[in-house]
Amino acid sequence: MLVAAANLAPMPGWMVVLALTVALLWMGIACAINARRCRRRHCYWSAPVLVAAALLTALFGYRVLPGGAMAIQLTIWAAVAGVALGFVAEAVWGRYLRPANGGGN
Repeated sequence: MLVAAANLAPMPGWMVVLALTVALLWMGIACAINARRCRRRHCYWSAPVLVAAALLTALFGYRVLPGGAMAIQLTIWAAVAGVALGFVAEAVWGRYLRPANGGGN
C-alpha cells in the first residue's frame, strides 16, 4: 500500500519520501514497543526491519545513496517480505517468546 501511495501521490518527491520514511519509522517504533509488551515473535522481527527500511528510504530518497525511486520501491517490498517472514517465524517457532528467566512475568 505504501508503494502504491508513493506512485499515486500528487505531491513533490521529497514529501513522498518524508511520508514514507515517517510511516515506516512509526511502524517500526510501534512494533518495538509492542514487542516489549506482548513478546510476540513477529514484533521482534518486524521492528528492526521497518526501522532499517525507513533509514534506507530516507537515504535513497534524499540521494545520499544512489538508486532513486526504484531503490525506494525495492526497499519497501523487501520490508514487506521481511515482516511476512516474521509471521512465518511464528508459525515455525511459536507465537510468543518465552521469558528469559524461564517463568514468571
